[in-house]
Order: sequence, then structure tokens, then C-alpha cells
Amino acid sequence: WPFYKTISDEPHRIHPLYEGQTQKTACYNRGVVDKLYIKDMWTKQARNYSNTLLGHMQVKTDDVLTRALHRRCDKDAKRTVLVVDRRGKTRRLTNIPEIVAVAKELGFDAQSVALETMTIKDQLARMTETDVLLGMHGNAMTWVQFLPAGAVLMELVGVWYTPYAKLWGHTHLHSSMRNNMDFKRGGEFQAFAHNITEVRELLTKAKAKFDSFCAGYKDGDDLEPENQQLQNLYKDCVPHC
Repeated sequence: WPFYKTISDEPHRIHPLYEGQTQKTACYNRGVVDKLYIKDMWTKQARNYSNTLLGHMQVKTDDVLTRALHRRCDKDAKRTVLVVDRRGKTRRLTNIPEIVAVAKELGFDAQSVALETMTIKDQLARMTETDVLLGMHGNAMTWVQFLPAGAVLMELVGVWYTPYAKLWGHTHLHSSMRNNMDFKRGGEFQAFAHNITEVRELLTKAKAKFDSFCAGYKDGDDLEPENQQLQNLYKDCVPHC
């Protein structure tokens, strides 16, 4: 991946991944994507990195923010929910069709997808058109960095990606272990049906957030998230993340 170099003469455009400082990678048969970012990175650096990566991957980036905003706030358009269907050995959900159906009942355009069946480029392209990324805690949650501005990351039975969602200016919602005792008792190697009542409540919160934003938004409003440092955002979920 050609995205590690520091642009020393343009410090405001320094990429967040510095050569030799990445501690973990998530490996797939179609590519390798960095998972653990250095904790002293800032929001502007993070957004620069993800936008640069989209450009290098030749994923369409023309005014993604504006198009996403208009889609969310258009009364005739539907906000999109992408449900991650894990096909591996861990954290598999058995009631994904029911989760998709609930999202549709709430007015979302919802689909499920097995990301491991897609190329990295196609995965990133889907993320740029997704308003709510929903799935079990796992590597798919790293794609939060490619969601359009002001999106929602819905992490099931986990809070680990809270700081990453906030770093890119998104909302993080999560479900609770106490409402999913089958998962707690069986562990991550046992497939289970997620508490559908809780999923409905979380999706309702996401819908209310979008409605509230659109009700107060005016053309020309500043949509850039606050420039925050990742290590400070970890305080919101310590010691769990």
C-alpha cells in the first residue's frame, strides 16, 4: 500500500499511518488493510488518509459528502443500512433477514452483505453510499472511515470502535451483552440470534438522529467534524476499547 509516506512540507496533510508504526493488520484474500492507527493522529489527518485511499483505489469521491447529505434529507429518498453478514467461524448472526426486515419497517433501504465475497474496491464503494453500517464487532467495523459524513456505526455487542467512529465524525451506537445472553453463554464461536428488540431501538435512535439533523440543517452549514485526537477519544470507552 503506497499510503505511508509523510508529506513533511505540508504538515496539515500528514497521513496517519507512519511507516513501521502499524502494530496490527487485518488480512484478507483480496487485500491487506491496516487496522490499528497510532493514537496521536487527529481528525483532519484521518479524513485526509481515508479520502486519499479512496482516490488511489479509484473509488468515486466526487462530492460524496454533499450527495449523502441530500439523500438523507430528501423526503422522497431512503437512508441506507448495510448489515454485515459474517461468514467466518466467529460472531455469526442467525437472524440477519429479520434484522434487515426491521430496518425496512423503519423506512430504511436495508441490505445484508458478506464483505469477504467482494473486492476491496467494491467494499469501499458500498461504504461511501451507506448511512448506517451495522454488524458484529470485528474487522468490518474499520470501514467506518469510508462512510459519508455524519453516518452511524452500529456495533453489536461491543464498544471497541467508539473512538474510531468519533474520529471520523460519525455516531457510534452499540448493543449490550446483557440483552444477548445466548452470545454471552455460548461465546463468539457459537452462532446466535441477536436481540431484535434492541436492534429496533438502535435503528430508531439512528433514524431520530438523521431526522433531527435534517430539521436543523441549512445550506452553508459547516459539516466538518471537530478536529480531535484519537488518544483523547479513547476515554469514552475505556477500559473496553
